[in-house]
Amino acid sequence: MEPETRAEKRWPEVVTLAAAIVLQLLLPSRFSLGPKWIVATVELLLLVAMVAADHGSIESRSTVGRAISPVLVAVLVLEAGVMTGRLVVDLVEGGPETNSAAALLRTGLGIWLYTIIAFTFLYRTGDAGGRPARAVALPEFPDLAFPEQLNPWVAPPGWRPEFLLPLSRFHQRHCAQPD
Repeated sequence: MEPETRAEKRWPEVVTLAAAIVLQLLLPSRFSLGPKWIVATVELLLLVAMVAADHGSIESRSTVGRAISPVLVAVLVLEAGVMTGRLVVDLVEGGPETNSAAALLRTGLGIWLYTIIAFTFLYRTGDAGGRPARAVALPEFPDLAFPEQLNPWVAPPGWRPEFLLPLSRFHQRHCAQPD
């Protein structure tokens, strides 16, 4: 039995990217690829362009939208790499944040969260062909799979990974209107 296919909601990605931009702005400037406001502005403009190109329907996603998504992911991953590399250098050679445990933990936590977000976008862009392909059909044998996709005893039939799964489940249980 083939799992039900459905378009993915855009709002979890928008909220998550907004959180990444805020995290980036809260970190010291030395942890950015360039002036941090420029990188944040580029990410924000790419997000706005991608959402505008979507027209609210995954089925009608434009060529522009499909081209913008990998660029946005590349900026996120590159920035995450620069942040992580700078933190490693500062840990080895000593840096301003290594003089205070609180500053080091705050900086490390921000970089860790930003990196998780960046690689979440990377995974979601390539997983099963990306959002448009996942809306049409899920592959029978996914390249990257969750245990719930491979073991019928772990999850109900038709289970599929969602962006921000715990938040989505909370919303479904407590906020969604009954059919």
